[in-house]
Amino acid sequence: MNNPIVAAMRTKIGEVMHDSPSHLMRWFQTILTEVDEGRIVAKMQIRQEMINPIGTLHGGVFAAFADDLIGATVFTIPTTHHFVSSHINTEFFLPAKLGDEITGITETTHRGRTLINITCTIYGAKNRLLARATSTLVSSGIEKKATSEN
Repeated sequence: MNNPIVAAMRTKIGEVMHDSPSHLMRWFQTILTEVDEGRIVAKMQIRQEMINPIGTLHGGVFAAFADDLIGATVFTIPTTHHFVSSHINTEFFLPAKLGDEITGITETTHRGRTLINITCTIYGAKNRLLARATSTLVSSGIEKKATSEN
């Protein structure tokens, strides 16, 4: 595979993404564990500022983590235009708590010229299913400027 984005992201495997172009990914302190074209596996640890008043991970943080991984996954797919979210649907199954490590796994289920569908499944300890987000992304019509972005 000759995908410069995938190659660049693979150099960051195992590190906290302090230099990610995504400010949210930096805030999450996301750690990439696998990167392929159309697929990412990453993890983060639940911190105090991420929990709700009952002590579990805020649903918006679950959704934002999934959305951020979905966005990063789009960058691994060679396209001529940038894609943006049309919608995202998140289902919650089990809670995560302060100190827990969660893992998000994205899978590209459809890759067209104008639409891309990606699912992000989030797991906790012992591979327990915590949440799943599905997203449709649409071509923005904005062309990518450099080959390194393709």
